[in-house]
Amino acid sequence: MGFTPVEILDGIRQLLMHLAAGRPRVTNGYPRVVRPEGNPVAQELLSRYFEPVDSVWRGLGSIPDSGYALRAAYAHRDASTIDVPLPPPREPRGCRCGEILKGAIEPPDCPVFATACTPDTPLGACMVSSEGTCAAWYKHERWAVGASR
Repeated sequence: MGFTPVEILDGIRQLLMHLAAGRPRVTNGYPRVVRPEGNPVAQELLSRYFEPVDSVWRGLGSIPDSGYALRAAYAHRDASTIDVPLPPPREPRGCRCGEILKGAIEPPDCPVFATACTPDTPLGACMVSSEGTCAAWYKHERWAVGASR
């Protein structure tokens, strides 16, 4: 079940109204499926088996209570307790994905965008997924922006 054209237009209308009012916020543009109270069954299951924990996000660093971990009662099922040597996470040299995710810069302002970092050779989180900011910009915007710069 996807968005209807009317729902997409209403979402754009809501964004423009928030922007014009100077009040950034998130609103539900999909009320025929997403209820204000959310999904109580899913919420109960999350609460029963998981607890919020600080998580490290590529390009953003650690954000308090932004992830989930299995509760202690289910530690025997927790794959993260298996001792597997992993290299420490690192940000690739020149990649400014964290700034792009925060809206501080646009993809063409990153020195590796469309050169070392492409959808075929992604360096940062913004280019890894086709929904990522850099990947979308690479596919849809770089030619228009390159012509105007």
